[in-house]
Amino acid sequence: MSKLSSIDGCFQKACGFAVTMQKENQVILAIILLLGVTSTPYLFDHANNSKLSDEVMELNNDSEQLSIAAQNWHQASSYMIQGQEVKALSGMLNLVHGSYDPLTNSAPYLPEDFIANEDYLSTGLMFVQSTEYDFDWLFELQDKSFLHVLDNLGDGNFIIRLGNNQQATIDILSTSDEVRWFGNINPGYRIHPSIMYESNYQSLALIPSNDLGYGGYESLALSLTNYGAVDAWCGYTTCQVTVQDSLEFSNLASKDGRIIWIEPVSEMVVHNAVARAITGVADVESLATFTLDGSGEMLAIADTGLDRDHPDINGRVAAVYTQFGLDTSPADTNGGHGTHVTLTAVGDGSGDTSSKGIAPSAGVTMYALEHDPTGVFGRQGSIYDLLLDAKQKTARIAINAWGLNGNFGEYTADSRSVDQFVHDESTLLPIFSVGDTDGQGSPLITAPATAKNVLSVGVSTTGSLGTTPEGSVDSNSREGFTLDNRIKPDVVAPGIEICSGRAEEAKSPIGFACGAGVHTDGDPLYMSVSGTSQSASVAGGLAALTREFIREQVNIASPSASLIKAAMINGADDLGAPDIPNQNEGWGQLNLENTVMPTDGSQVLSTYFDDGKVLQPSFGLVYELAMDPSHGIDITLAWNDDPGSANSPQSEAKLVNDLDLLLIAPNGDTWLGNNFASGFSVTGGTADSINNVERISLAPAIGSTSGQWLVQILHRGGSNQDFSVVMTADASLISRPDLVAFPESIYLSSQSPLQNDIFSLRVSWMNQGTAAAAGFHWILEDITEGSILMEGDSQGVSSSQIQSEITTRSFSTTGIHTLKLSLDTNNVLDEMNDESSGVNNNIIEVDIEVTALGVRVVPLNDDGSVPSLEVDRQQAAIKNFDVRNETSIDIPITIMNEGTGSEAVTLSYTNVQEKHPIFNYFISPEDAWTKSVSQASPYTLGPQGANDDSIELVLTFENQYADLSDPNTPRYARSGTFYVDVTVAYQSLPLVSHSMRLTIIIDEVDDVKIVVSGTNGLSALPGESAAFAISALNVGNSQAQYSVECSSENLWQIMLGNSNSSSLDFEPLDIANYLSMPVRIFVPPVSSGSPVAGYQDTVECYVTSTTDQTLNYTQSVTITVLELSDYSTNLGLNGNDVGTNLELREIMIDSGEEITLDYSVINEGNIEIELDVIVQPSNPSWYVELVVDELSYSKEVTIQVPAGESKVVEIIVISPTASLEGDFNLFNIKAEVSNFDYVTNATKLIIMDKLSIDLQSPDLIECAIGSDYSFTDFSLTNDGNSLVDLEWSFSLPPDGWIVGFANPVTSLEPRQSANISLGIIPPVNQPVVGSAFKMTVSVTAQNGDRQVVKSVLLDVSVIDSTFGNMTLDGEVLQPLLGVPKGSSQSSVVTLRNDGNTPISGTLSIVILDDEGMSVSGWSPKINPNSITMLNPGEFESLEITLNPSKDVSRGPYQVVVNLSNSEGIISAISLQTSSSPADGNSGLFNIVPWYISVVILVSLAIVLVVVSRRMKSSGSFNDDGTELIAANAHTTPGDVGGRRDKVLDIGMASDDMTSGEVSQDEIAAALAQSMGSQFSQPITPVPSAAVPPLGMPPAGMPPINQLPQGMPPALPQKTIPSIPPPPITPQQANQPSIPPLPATGLPPGWTIEQWNAYGHMWIKKNQP
Repeated sequence: MSKLSSIDGCFQKACGFAVTMQKENQVILAIILLLGVTSTPYLFDHANNSKLSDEVMELNNDSEQLSIAAQNWHQASSYMIQGQEVKALSGMLNLVHGSYDPLTNSAPYLPEDFIANEDYLSTGLMFVQSTEYDFDWLFELQDKSFLHVLDNLGDGNFIIRLGNNQQATIDILSTSDEVRWFGNINPGYRIHPSIMYESNYQSLALIPSNDLGYGGYESLALSLTNYGAVDAWCGYTTCQVTVQDSLEFSNLASKDGRIIWIEPVSEMVVHNAVARAITGVADVESLATFTLDGSGEMLAIADTGLDRDHPDINGRVAAVYTQFGLDTSPADTNGGHGTHVTLTAVGDGSGDTSSKGIAPSAGVTMYALEHDPTGVFGRQGSIYDLLLDAKQKTARIAINAWGLNGNFGEYTADSRSVDQFVHDESTLLPIFSVGDTDGQGSPLITAPATAKNVLSVGVSTTGSLGTTPEGSVDSNSREGFTLDNRIKPDVVAPGIEICSGRAEEAKSPIGFACGAGVHTDGDPLYMSVSGTSQSASVAGGLAALTREFIREQVNIASPSASLIKAAMINGADDLGAPDIPNQNEGWGQLNLENTVMPTDGSQVLSTYFDDGKVLQPSFGLVYELAMDPSHGIDITLAWNDDPGSANSPQSEAKLVNDLDLLLIAPNGDTWLGNNFASGFSVTGGTADSINNVERISLAPAIGSTSGQWLVQILHRGGSNQDFSVVMTADASLISRPDLVAFPESIYLSSQSPLQNDIFSLRVSWMNQGTAAAAGFHWILEDITEGSILMEGDSQGVSSSQIQSEITTRSFSTTGIHTLKLSLDTNNVLDEMNDESSGVNNNIIEVDIEVTALGVRVVPLNDDGSVPSLEVDRQQAAIKNFDVRNETSIDIPITIMNEGTGSEAVTLSYTNVQEKHPIFNYFISPEDAWTKSVSQASPYTLGPQGANDDSIELVLTFENQYADLSDPNTPRYARSGTFYVDVTVAYQSLPLVSHSMRLTIIIDEVDDVKIVVSGTNGLSALPGESAAFAISALNVGNSQAQYSVECSSENLWQIMLGNSNSSSLDFEPLDIANYLSMPVRIFVPPVSSGSPVAGYQDTVECYVTSTTDQTLNYTQSVTITVLELSDYSTNLGLNGNDVGTNLELREIMIDSGEEITLDYSVINEGNIEIELDVIVQPSNPSWYVELVVDELSYSKEVTIQVPAGESKVVEIIVISPTASLEGDFNLFNIKAEVSNFDYVTNATKLIIMDKLSIDLQSPDLIECAIGSDYSFTDFSLTNDGNSLVDLEWSFSLPPDGWIVGFANPVTSLEPRQSANISLGIIPPVNQPVVGSAFKMTVSVTAQNGDRQVVKSVLLDVSVIDSTFGNMTLDGEVLQPLLGVPKGSSQSSVVTLRNDGNTPISGTLSIVILDDEGMSVSGWSPKINPNSITMLNPGEFESLEITLNPSKDVSRGPYQVVVNLSNSEGIISAISLQTSSSPADGNSGLFNIVPWYISVVILVSLAIVLVVVSRRMKSSGSFNDDGTELIAANAHTTPGDVGGRRDKVLDIGMASDDMTSGEVSQDEIAAALAQSMGSQFSQPITPVPSAAVPPLGMPPAGMPPINQLPQGMPPALPQKTIPSIPPPPITPQQANQPSIPPLPATGLPPGWTIEQWNAYGHMWIKKNQP
């Protein structure tokens, strides 16, 4: 934005054109820009004025409405109006003691002790009463240091302090037309009457004068203690003291001119997912295309402290500061109020999304004010200082959920302090809760919520947990109005049963648990609390979101507090029946959606705003809008007013600058701000002169006239005031151009042109309107001569652009020439400001003095030469003053007579002067100057060309305040740019003259005298601090700002002033002003014995200046660490803390158990300590032993602990074996330095009854397909002290999987462990998979009616498995028995790939005898003799052919067929063979005749029938239908009968593996194989490189004389299947007691009946 004059800036009432505040360098910059004929943007880019199309404006979809929110926010443009009526003053001086007219009435009564008629002589304090409600004159006197304004009492009355020259100030006030009356202030008028007449108060608040500077506040606090204060602190705008006799103290303190008011003060108290929805946050979050979550915003919260480890604010807490609190603890250890308030505003709902705060991405800075040991809530320092520190920490929203417990409805010292801050620092918005009623006393709101410039918040209902439904103000919310009848609260926000963060360290939480999640100690993460504290926190979060929207979407980088406040109020909802404003809800309930995207039904409304424009008294601004009022109109005006006076009566208005808001309809109807009835504005009424927030709200269809509406903001009195306004309606901005002629619009290259001299003349103008200006005519006239100097037609000027024209001219006559520039002379443009509307800014006039050629004054160059050209003369007129070495400056000039005859020439010259900082005229500088010339005039000069036609003179200007006599404290001439006008003229003909302006530039000298005090003997204990002071005296020549930065050699913390920083800027110091900066060094707490006693740290402090890089003052200070004797103790067990000396913990112990307690003594000091450790049990029968450094002691030992170290005393305790459950022993353990210095720990050891088990397992079971189980081991430990009975179970596996326990233990003794194996066989052809399924294995431990269950979850995987299965074809069990000698016999074996990888290998066949030796003569063959890539599930038929010779033995023998590869045997089958009987024999066994054979066979048949019946009986079982397979297994029917039928169904083919059945043939084959060992010896496979050595059985065969691996699974019981453990004993080693597995491995899918049949047959055959 250009720095040129702005109609939107500060307005001058004495001129016909508007100018802005600007310094000389800005004017020069403007001239340079104009001479260059450049175009520069000047104002904000304004919104497109064309109305949004119906397609956009008539949106029905909420998300679309919100997505264009920023498009409907527009910067509003305005034009100026002047001459507005200023509010009249009453002439009354209103004091708390009484009101009176000082010209006609006597002052209110005061006791004699409180009267001092000449008090002003010592204090400089006086009352001043203005004649008009325009106080600019008063502040101009302040700018010139004649006085200092300390307080605005209202109604044109002020408290001032006279300047250094008191009499000069009194003379000015005596003769000024602006002063109605001024007079002395008696000390009693600076004391609240209640102190003088009513009660003795313990706590008092004082308002210090605002001209003390930071150094003065520390000095004032010391003085207050001298006046009798028990405790005192002072900060900017506020002091507070604790006294015993308030009257005596006030009598002394009131005579101190640094104090302007004393009043009683009450103690501070805190005010105790639904809020997001009620306030519109949820709708914006879910529907808007942009994100509003508080990111980029920093909130400052002053409260009880903060649990900064709460997960909902993780990583977003900038810091927790304690310098303004009552102790140094940042924690929230009592009720948890601060944590709840903070998370209500900024919690992100990490623990429970339903408890998310309003601005979940905002940062937070906490100021902890609570005294943790007592719970007292208070403050050390002023609110101003606290908020200023917060602003320096980048906070722009400050939440204060607290107030005074008294002074209800009053404008207090705290209220004034916060108003002063917001007025000075306009970008931070403080939010205060109005307080909760207790049903007793006054229901009015608490201070500082009574302040004007804050947002005061009451509480509205939510309907949570059965409370009052949302939509009303809660009955516990304090009500307005203030005692001076201002509208408070400003708004309300939801705050009933808000579920938000609970501090983990809170000992007495103020709410009930809510939400989900717990802290590490098991306490809830959240609690539900109600009150205005919560509503203030909600409002703070909404303010952060509003500010984020304005910053990011509307692109205002630093919106003012008043703009945020106006926007939030403008969007508030009127609760219940329309009745705003009222004393309960103020302007309504906050609603973010209404604020950022207001609508009327489906109609999107436009929002126009203006922020930061400044108005002078009697001036105003007008906004032109084309509006359709059928959708309603809402306008809110807010401004950060000057602080009111705490000295004036509470019933008197605290408003200082009175702005008025007006709305004018096209038909002339006018509405005034705050003139409401039934919730909406009404015409008529009177202007508001109480509030600094004014609103106009028209209900839809109230205003029926569409067209051009005017919004006016008028300044009715006071001083210059900036403001913010927000306007919402179905409207568009009326776009018009606005040409403006500014002071530099007419510029001459020579400031004092001579007659007939040629000079450059440039004219310029600007279009500061919102629309481009079309072509117009312009004229530059010389009114004096009545001639036109320049004239032309502009082709048009774009918005915010500058246009210029340049020519050369000369003046033919001498004297004053008035030049007039007129723009748009034909009035063809419709402008915002011209002769038709607003203030005519199209015309400007400038007076130019033209002198005759005849005499000339010329400044000499620095080398003494005379410049000949005009540009050189202009350069020579600029002189630099070396103030470091001189107090005066000599300027040589020459006066030249350019006439034709001798003339007497006079010389006149002004004293040193400077330009007014705002207006275009000269004023006297702050320093006093004297002037002199080397020779007095007149001077007789000869004609031009003669030797005496010129004279050289020296003008001398001396600064009276400059004094270089003392080099230690020099006083230089004040810096700046100063001017001297020099004029020479013929004495006889004064019109023949020439003028020249000299420019004197005095550069800034940043010089400072630094004094350090309090550094001798600087020392402190570890964890404490010591301070010294660095004082700065500005001995430079301008107001200067110095920076102090201190660093510690050991990086110890340093705090400068009241900040928490080691670098800080001094407040700006005027010339010769003095300021002290306290430097506080914090000795770190002892850590590992350091810092040791006597240790020293060096602190280096540097003082620098931002404007003088050469300034670098250094001061070195040493601080010594004092001795600290401090220790603590801690009791631990097995590495875990049992507790500190502040806790009593219970330890459960078993009977007869030995435990070791670790008693740690920690030396937290920096010197060695010696102490006794004494153990005192309540039951001495327990064994106790102390062990230190491997030495044993009884119950007492003396130890030495070096600094920073710890010593552990082991306390060994053994409980008696006979101890019963519940028996206990209380141990008191004392660490004693002396009889008066000791700590005691206590713990109770209790005998317990413990039921506990521990189950450990791997995470994964890898299974291979085969005949053997894949086992995994579980480890189970009974870590309780009770015998437990165990029941095992596992989850059902998928179809075809075989699972069982091998050795499930059924009971465990205490402390006993056992390993349990779980076996798994996958189904055939199960693919390789990392996780085939997940299995849960559980064990239930029971003891009586108590039980405990442990479970583990495992992944079951299948690995690469090579598994070939050879089986006989046909139903004959042994097809190769009885092979005829001399002939061949064949049998077919089927090879099936039951694994999950292809099979390739070589087939071999061998005949073995019972010793495993190969037998010849049989010529065994197998076809084919090899297998190649037999895929899973495929099979191959193998033909075995035997051709025994005639001489072979009968046998029996084993036929062994092996399939093998390079890695070993893949599959094998063993068959029995024998040769046929000898030829010619025909009887049984070839022994007896055939008829005898028949008898024998019949007998055998009878025997077999009997045996078979017995076997059937022995193999039967009682079938109850429940023990077949688990109910509800996903592979079987759920009913008992169905499951039984399923199990007994073995009718499928042997190759059908769907349900895992086996055939009777398979049972017979298995039985035959298992019985083979009864009549033959083990057989050995054919030796080869790929097969095992001779004598080893093939894979899958039962081991010789041992139990086979892969036991068959046990009968599935009701609970779990199990695999019986192998009960092997030495006596049983040679004879297996249970059936071995078949040679081909475990047959998949056998039922229990099949296993029973097989088992009985095996046992029957193998009985001895």
